[in-house]
Amino acid sequence: MAHIDHSILTGEGKHKNLFSQLLFPSTIQYDSQGSKRQAYKQPTTKELLEEAITVMGGGVEEASNAMMYGIHFILTTDSVSEKVKKELRRIWPDKNSPITFLELERSGYFVGTP
Repeated sequence: MAHIDHSILTGEGKHKNLFSQLLFPSTIQYDSQGSKRQAYKQPTTKELLEEAITVMGGGVEEASNAMMYGIHFILTTDSVSEKVKKELRRIWPDKNSPITFLELERSGYFVGTP
């Protein structure tokens, strides 16, 4: 079984996420009439795993379609294609060595740049 970084699940990490919110909700829940809902029941490990599988499976088709259209746009738009090539040459000068995700993530161009 894979190692789980418990700081992610407990909410001790830098960012809140689906699982930290499920485990440690920060607000009291109210129904449509303004009454407090039933006491919060913390999900079991099995329920969290089922949520993770649902979230991962649910996003596969959308993500793959977005990547396909993004790659098509890059390859068919000369100005964008040239910027991508220039940035790859800058952050990955030795094509014979592998590039890490962290190196790609540090590039300003590949993170949220149109």
